[in-house]
Amino acid sequence: MEIQEQLWSNYCLEINKGRGWLKFLGIIAIISGAINVLTVVGIIYAWIPIWIGVIMLQASNRGQEFINSKDPEKLNQYLERVSFFYKLSGIMVIVSIALTIIFMIIWAIVGFSFMKMGMGQDWGSFY
Repeated sequence: MEIQEQLWSNYCLEINKGRGWLKFLGIIAIISGAINVLTVVGIIYAWIPIWIGVIMLQASNRGQEFINSKDPEKLNQYLERVSFFYKLSGIMVIVSIALTIIFMIIWAIVGFSFMKMGMGQDWGSFY
């Protein structure tokens, strides 16, 4: 029974340490999404950082609920939200990398097309 009490105390301690950062990053993500809404292109994807921010705030709240109640269900809800945050962040990174590669390929094709048409001949004349 002593080991179980120590485990619960360790869980509470670690969750309490991370709660502030989860809340801070959640608020920053929501603000970032709100600012993105103000741009034309940002309207398309602004909901993603807002969604991530809400998930982080929910995780922080579930962590506090677990600390107050020591209810294993609250711990499970906390871990589900944190896990979902990591999955969503990972998917966003993969999509960002893929889009970067696609845009680099398009940029290279357009650049070589200009060079082939002779538009790049005068570029060196500015120096």
